[in-house]
Amino acid sequence: MVAEKYRDLHQRFEDWASSISDLTPELTFKDMFGGVLIYTAGKPMGIFWGDQIALKLPEDGQAGIINEGANDPDYTPWTPVGKQYVAVPPSVMNDEKKITYWIEDSIRYVQTLMPAKKRKKSR
Repeated sequence: MVAEKYRDLHQRFEDWASSISDLTPELTFKDMFGGVLIYTAGKPMGIFWGDQIALKLPEDGQAGIINEGANDPDYTPWTPVGKQYVAVPPSVMNDEKKITYWIEDSIRYVQTLMPAKKRKKSR
């Protein structure tokens, strides 16, 4: 279950993802790091924190979404999560066509990544 303060954002994200016609996102959400980690097919692809969403994108996607936010006042693309995640600019969050495009790009990218290696338990 998603923390109450993120329920609206969670529902909006689900709605955006479900509008992508030829994609099965297999989304799950887990409260972590003071926010909510978003998974697709068991792999982390995004995070909610504060009133923002950050997405894991390939390098060209990162450059594209940063360019989209270039005119947004106070837009900072970098997140507390790591270099692979880029904050979605407010102008994109308010444009259903654009946010859906970037969510789809993130899901497709993350679903192509190899699963993380499981660490062996030490005895």
